[in-house]
Amino acid sequence: MTSDEKKLTIAGEGMLESPGAEVFPMTKEELHAAVVEEFDAEFYSAYYGDVSRAGVNPLEHYLRFGWLENRNPRRGFDGAYYRKKYLADAPRYLSPLTHYILEGQALGLPLSKEEELSRFGDRDWSALVLQFLDATGLDMSHVDGDVFHRFIMPLFSAKDYKQRKGITATMSESQLLAHYLAFDFPNGASPGSLFNTDWYVRQAQKVGLPPVTQTGGAFLHWLEHGVKNRIVPLALFCEGSYLAENPDVAEGYEGWAFEHFLISGLREERKFSPLIYLEPNKTRALAPAGQSLNEEFLTWVAHHPPVETRFEEMRHFLKSDLLADILRSASALEPQIARSIGGNYQLLPPWQDSNYADFKSIRDLIPLDSVERIILMPFCKMGGADFLAGAVAHEAGDPSETLILRTEQSDWVRPEWFPKTSTSVDLSTHLKLLDRNHRKRILYELIRSLKARHVYNVNSRLGFQTFEHYGARLKCFTRLYAYYFCSDWTPDGLEVGYPVTSFASLLPHLKAALFDNESLPTRLIERFALPVSQAAKLHVFHTPVMSIPPPGPAVHRQVASKGDRDRPVLLWAGRLDRQKRFDLMIGIARALPEVDFHCWGRAVLDAPMVDMVELPENLTLNPPFDRFSELPLSSCDGWVYTSAWDGLPNVVIEAGAYGMPIVASAVDGIPELLDDTTGWPVQAVNDVQAYVSAIRDMLSDDDERISRAERLYRRVGERHVRARYRARFEQLEKLFNE
Repeated sequence: MTSDEKKLTIAGEGMLESPGAEVFPMTKEELHAAVVEEFDAEFYSAYYGDVSRAGVNPLEHYLRFGWLENRNPRRGFDGAYYRKKYLADAPRYLSPLTHYILEGQALGLPLSKEEELSRFGDRDWSALVLQFLDATGLDMSHVDGDVFHRFIMPLFSAKDYKQRKGITATMSESQLLAHYLAFDFPNGASPGSLFNTDWYVRQAQKVGLPPVTQTGGAFLHWLEHGVKNRIVPLALFCEGSYLAENPDVAEGYEGWAFEHFLISGLREERKFSPLIYLEPNKTRALAPAGQSLNEEFLTWVAHHPPVETRFEEMRHFLKSDLLADILRSASALEPQIARSIGGNYQLLPPWQDSNYADFKSIRDLIPLDSVERIILMPFCKMGGADFLAGAVAHEAGDPSETLILRTEQSDWVRPEWFPKTSTSVDLSTHLKLLDRNHRKRILYELIRSLKARHVYNVNSRLGFQTFEHYGARLKCFTRLYAYYFCSDWTPDGLEVGYPVTSFASLLPHLKAALFDNESLPTRLIERFALPVSQAAKLHVFHTPVMSIPPPGPAVHRQVASKGDRDRPVLLWAGRLDRQKRFDLMIGIARALPEVDFHCWGRAVLDAPMVDMVELPENLTLNPPFDRFSELPLSSCDGWVYTSAWDGLPNVVIEAGAYGMPIVASAVDGIPELLDDTTGWPVQAVNDVQAYVSAIRDMLSDDDERISRAERLYRRVGERHVRARYRARFEQLEKLFNE
């Protein structure tokens, strides 16, 4: 394949070859020619006067900046609509025009909401609608196809219409528009929130237009009389201000400013009033399809009539002699005040915040007004921390008042670990579109808006970052908890992980730091020389067993069935990640060819450390299991665990709960459960021969296997039970309420 036959990917800033990204079967020359053909440079320059004044190549401006600002590449191509409708899951660098050339054109995708709604058959839909209305006897002389496309379509709001009419049936936007045109348009009813009937009637009276009749209706009156007299039917829109704030429109657009505002200004976040400042955010990732901050605000105002009245009062006050006298008197006392005279924009929380729309879109994902507790977790895969998040949801309080938020990935592999009455929401697919600081703020605002009394962070990276950045504020109205399990280690021996990066800085904000083992909090108290008051915040919660094992230790059944096996059988399970040292397990199998090893697992966080093809003949690797009871626990001879570092791993707890003999690495919290009386701990955790020696010792003495496994069984049964785990939360609550 020659270089010019390579598949290309088109970025927002131009045409780039990127073999790692999604690719499309088109040569560079073909794609460039198609872009030039589809792009209307004359339209772009005329419509966006700032581009022509800057002397920038229109196509280059569009590819680099324009599409990100929701500018349109040609007439009839609504970039904002197309982007939100079809590119929600597309790469961030893919412009609407590029996607249309590569895919949309072949698929026949409509380029605007208007075009989408107009597809009601082979004939032009607007002409068909007008013929239908004319046949009903309605005077349509003032409503031709041009007026229909210029005003009726842009002003119609399906959402507003459905709400206003109380329509509960599931209807598409096209069906709602047809319903409006058939039943409400003939009566002159408003098509949406941007047409204020009362305001228009008052303006029509002021300029001496024929009176609006009850039978004719205000909207039909506006189409017949108001449009040609350029009467704006929106109280907050100021034409003079719009042209002053948008000089490219004043210089390069010859039509009516309000019409420009309807078609483009709304979605381009252009200023439209001397009283209102809405912070523009032209690259909002999560805004509803085709809707801008301007539209959201104006729709909100339309549903809160007193707000409009207050703005009108403010407009008169700003022009009044009273304000002028106040400012003159104040300037006599403090001359600096005179410098601020003339700044009339009002900051309107939350509309002055460019990120509000993103927050609102994410907040709308949560079907609850308030919750008692929030559990933050990165995802739900197959790890012990994922299970523990479910245990918190079950035991920390009423599950029906608990909200579980996934912040990093969508995985929800083990829903059975969580209460059915809890609410679980995946935020990750939305949050990943935003920058890190924006994510932290949104999570802070979510916690605040949900009025949660308790927030538990179980390994959520965003949760730790938010606690660190906003913890001083959060602790004023909620109780913050963070779970810590163990440090991680880099390949070159550096200690990393949340106990290193996110403990000392967070502890002042936490109500409690929770641990699944005693080793880690002891080390942290020593490392940071914590005073008694801070050390008292550290609490150990022994993880409950995942399942209820059958009565009696499995070791008895194992010893009894020993004669049925030709060779000893040992089990191993875990993630095939660097931490769990599956490479050691392979080395052990090679060193013990007389033993069969049955293993379960897959790589979750890392690429597998070893070649999974060249496994020893006496080692069988199976996919992960769903339940511990699925394993051949009665027809084996023990368990092996090889982790390089850990907290107190669930798999060891589960094996102990079933009464299994265990050989395990003596790292971090494991010796709290497994010592020389309850198992075979391995001190030299990187030494294959140390494991081999412990395994041979375990297999050589059935009585000792039974004795140690029974002690382990009793220890787990005393410490790691649901009732005790639940009681720890009750004790914590009682302590905090004293």
